[in-house]
Amino acid sequence: MVIWVHLLRAAAALAVMFAHVHQSAQATGIGDYVPDFTIGAAGVDLFFVISGFVMVIASASLFGHAASPVYFFLRRVARIVPLYWFASGVALCVIYLIWAHFEPTNISFRNIITSLFFIPDARPDGVVQPIYSLGWTLNFEMAFYVSFSLFLFLRLRLAIPALSMLMLGVAYIAPRYSLPLPFSFWTNPITAEFVFGMLIGLARLEGLRLPNWLSSLLAASGAAWFAASWGAFWQDWSRELSWGLPAAMLVAAGGLSRTDLTPRGWIVSFLILVGDASYALYLFHPFAAILPYKLFGRFLAPTSAPYFYAVTIVISCIASAIVIHVAIERPITRRLQKLIDRRFAPSETALAIDANVMPSTSPSVGQN
Repeated sequence: MVIWVHLLRAAAALAVMFAHVHQSAQATGIGDYVPDFTIGAAGVDLFFVISGFVMVIASASLFGHAASPVYFFLRRVARIVPLYWFASGVALCVIYLIWAHFEPTNISFRNIITSLFFIPDARPDGVVQPIYSLGWTLNFEMAFYVSFSLFLFLRLRLAIPALSMLMLGVAYIAPRYSLPLPFSFWTNPITAEFVFGMLIGLARLEGLRLPNWLSSLLAASGAAWFAASWGAFWQDWSRELSWGLPAAMLVAAGGLSRTDLTPRGWIVSFLILVGDASYALYLFHPFAAILPYKLFGRFLAPTSAPYFYAVTIVISCIASAIVIHVAIERPITRRLQKLIDRRFAPSETALAIDANVMPSTSPSVGQN
């Protein structure tokens, strides 16, 4: 099950990366040589379902403890905030120092503060977007973590159904009213995808298991649904149904299987590493995608070697993410979470949180 989650995380992050690789290729004039992988946007939905699933599984021992809400939330902050603030700082430097055609007036001091603290807000030009555009998914993630932490003092069997009903009610009732920001953002029905993941996680903890043939069929059906949605039919559906449901099928296929569906080998090992680095890949792939042009552009025009640039863009994105994960993200996260464990853990039992399945949160391809 753990390996399956790692592979799904890798698939989600790579899907978003390939969607953005096309944009990077277009910017250098080689867009015709890189497929327009629009379905990569669904990587966000897969990440949201994974997040709901893993939060339940990894935090099972925390339910029913009065100190759990603070402990859980601080661990999530330690996991998410440092790298996101670093990426946001890089984005600001790029906007102000490198991309001179950007209008600095599109970013205000208020926008910087609300972005860093995951509060959806409109920029001066009216666009509801953080200073680093990929952060829109983290605004949903952090709101989910706050909601999840508030229910941890309850027993598992009560907490997950209660939180699920609340989130579904908010997602499908609140949008009928003209709520101001940030509530109009947080009540988007896409948040139902977290519920899908939580319910799958609860089912696993309750002992539900699927035979391998059914798990395989579920995985194949989810993949086929995504492939079919590359067309136009999904546009007539709401996002949480068109992409959230097949994402839930993929998560359930591995999460509820009786045995591990995944074969072993060096490819799987590499994808597990990519899954571990998926948060870094999500945050930094737009910056890494321009490195080949910066390195080779003076000597080799992209249009004269389009396939070389297409391959090096992908390699640059993945390699940069792994380096950032190993050298920066992982040591900072471990150090901060050890401090939190010592000071805020509700009990020795609660320390059984499995860091190997804590997710790397979501990638993004734009709020559409």
